Amino acid sequence: MPDKKSQNIYKFDFQNNSLQLVNKLKYGRSSHSICFNNRYIYVLGGYLNNQNLTNRCERYDIVNNRVEELRPMHHQSCSFACCSFAGRYIYKFGGVGENIHNIVQSI
Repeated sequence: MPDKKSQNIYKFDFQNNSLQLVNKLKYGRSSHSICFNNRYIYVLGGYLNNQNLTNRCERYDIVNNRVEELRPMHHQSCSFACCSFAGRYIYKFGGVGENIHNIVQSI
């Protein structure tokens, strides 16, 4: 379980070859998964600052620079893969958590 948790959201400036802090998530986390869908970057699961596994989800709106908390996933998990499909769905694959028998979950 990683000790460092981050709330920071950065964007990369290609002209200056540097990262720029643009916003912060509500919860610092590690071992989470991220996925881009439409104009949002989704941040799913992981470990929170208090070292607890979480099912919390947030999304970052890259157009309006806003963070929004979403409904939680059905199960707490970390270290999983996810992908978007058809601009409408995010699927979660595998990971470590409270329900290891559920290999694929639609979020």
